[in-house]
Amino acid sequence: MDTHQSNLIDDLIDKFKFEKVHIAMTALDWKWGGGTSEKVVPTIAALKKTAQRLLIDSVTSKVISSGGFTAKYHPAFDGEDEYFELLFILEEADSCFDD
Repeated sequence: MDTHQSNLIDDLIDKFKFEKVHIAMTALDWKWGGGTSEKVVPTIAALKKTAQRLLIDSVTSKVISSGGFTAKYHPAFDGEDEYFELLFILEEADSCFDD
């Protein structure tokens, strides 16, 4: 990852409204856990750390998701600058699966 990409990620982390994500997760009692730790609603700091890790990983994976977050890397193409995208998804569906 180069300095420009790091700066793009830092700017995106600064602009993303993690407080809204935290409010939604608290209201839904949406907990994260891992390994031997107790499942808890993540702190805003934990949300930011996870989002940053996913954005960094998206450079090689292009799209990566975890814990409600989806991080996407869009490389420079046809004269357009590269950019990152961060989403927090509460619900989704597609027509491929019957539930």
